[in-house]
This record gives sequence, C-alpha cells and structure tokens, in this order.
Amino acid sequence: MKGAKIKQDGHWGFINKNGKVTVNPINRNAERFSNGVARVRKQDSWSFIDITGTLLFDANFENAENFVNGIARVRMNNGDKWGYIKKDGTPLFSKTFDHAYDFYFGVARVKEDGLWYFIDASGNYLFNRHFAHAENFVNGLARVEDNNLWGYINKKGEWVIKPTYNNAHDFRKVSE
Repeated sequence: MKGAKIKQDGHWGFINKNGKVTVNPINRNAERFSNGVARVRKQDSWSFIDITGTLLFDANFENAENFVNGIARVRMNNGDKWGYIKKDGTPLFSKTFDHAYDFYFGVARVKEDGLWYFIDASGNYLFNRHFAHAENFVNGLARVEDNNLWGYINKKGEWVIKPTYNNAHDFRKVSE
C-alpha cells in the first residue's frame, strides 16, 4: 500500500493515492510506514499502528524508532534507558542501555556507562571488549576508537587495522 502522511487540525494521519483517508488524523505526530508499521505519538508517548490505524499493542514509550528487520528500539517511560521490542510489543530481551542503535546483520551497537559495545539479538555482549566509540559494520568492518585512536575490527571482533588514526571513515567504493 502506498500512502502519504497528512496533517489536519494539528493531527497527523495517512491518505492513499486517491485521497481517501486510510488512517484518521488523530496523532500528534506520525512517522512513515516501514514494513507495514508506523510509529505514532499520542499525548506524550509513542506507540505503533498497522496500515488500518489500529494500535499493534498497548504501549507508551518515551521515544521509539522504526522497526528494522522486525526489531524496534524504544526508550522506556521510566527513564533514559533504551531497549528493543518485537512487532508484538514484547521485549527482545530484558537488558536496557544508555543508548542503542538498530540491528544490522544480527549485530547492534549499544552504549553503557560511557562505553560502546556490540551485542547480538539475545542481548549478549560480543568480542569480550568495549570501545570509547564504535560505529556500525559497513562492508564487513566496524570503525572503533580505542585510546583516542581509530581502527577497524571484523565481525569476529579481531583488529583488521589497529587503532592508528586520529579519525577514520567507513570503507566505501572509490569512484574514478
């Protein structure tokens, strides 16, 4: 289904290409649909709706991000901690973090007590190490900061390029 966000009387909803309202404008904010799910804000909390506008589950999150590969990042109303949920609203696992990023290829990066870690979809820490900063894996490598220098690790957590550089970027295809 193709649809567009519309705003009417201060509330957001959705219409189809014929101009028919598919989700009534009742939300303070609404984000685009991704995999048939959109995040919406009512009053002071976020939840999720399907393409008919029906709430997927009863939830009130302080913040929420779109579902990626069936998992969404949410910030709980009880503080600044982030966790992960499945499309039915159940937690992916019980751990929460100071900050969290989406899972890509089964790995996510999270921040806890000022340090960055990589975790799997069960919430297990990977590589038995932490970093001052970490970025997502791109083309099989993640750039990470250790002792104020940047290097690259592979998906096994092994150094491919040891921390040597004051700054670094992801590996991308170089155009001629």
